[in-house]
Amino acid sequence: MKEIFDSKFPGTHGGAVVLTGSKQQRYGGIQTRLVPCSTFKLVLSLVGLESGVIPSAKTVWRWNGELVGRPEWRKDMDLAVALQESSEWYFREVARKLGEKRLRITLQELNYGSGWKGKRPEDAWIDGSLTISPQEQAALASKLAAGSLPFAKEHQAVVRKSLLLQKTGKYALWGKTGSSAKDKNGRSLGWYVGAYTEGGQDIAFAIVRHLPDIIGPMVREELVKRLTQ
Repeated sequence: MKEIFDSKFPGTHGGAVVLTGSKQQRYGGIQTRLVPCSTFKLVLSLVGLESGVIPSAKTVWRWNGELVGRPEWRKDMDLAVALQESSEWYFREVARKLGEKRLRITLQELNYGSGWKGKRPEDAWIDGSLTISPQEQAALASKLAAGSLPFAKEHQAVVRKSLLLQKTGKYALWGKTGSSAKDKNGRSLGWYVGAYTEGGQDIAFAIVRHLPDIIGPMVREELVKRLTQ
């Protein structure tokens, strides 16, 4: 297995967990819980599909025309596009439709991080009311890779396919990034959570780093570079 994380990885602090079957590689602060940022949209996709809030992966949701957020969000989109673009308006609407009670109960059943202690579902992944550690993120990704989360296998397959970044003759990689705004110390947070398949074996990972201006896609790009070397 390739060494996908070491002291030379961009950024500071944070941690990483790599799971290969029963084997585990751990680096840094893997038990520290942090806001999940947009990695939580992976969970919202599964809960949305399972509950019927998202009728199907091909259901197109209509953009309301508000000129907010990134330009690439300003369009109609289905689930795959929403995940690939990490659309805020799409997943805030999913969270609102799921509602406070259903979201809270589902996260308790998943044993997701700290559990959700907030009141506004549409802010759950950014307002500090929900936190999760790299260790817990990697365990979730490992179960999703195996299709063993408590959701229909077809829904888990849809999410993995929607998050597929690269597929070659040697490996396939899927994952979800997450990025925070700068904190009072000028640091931002960058997550990448997912799995890659190499030699028929699923290898799950969760990486989080801190650094001025570091964001999830930067973490993802470094991982891809290491996988393809």
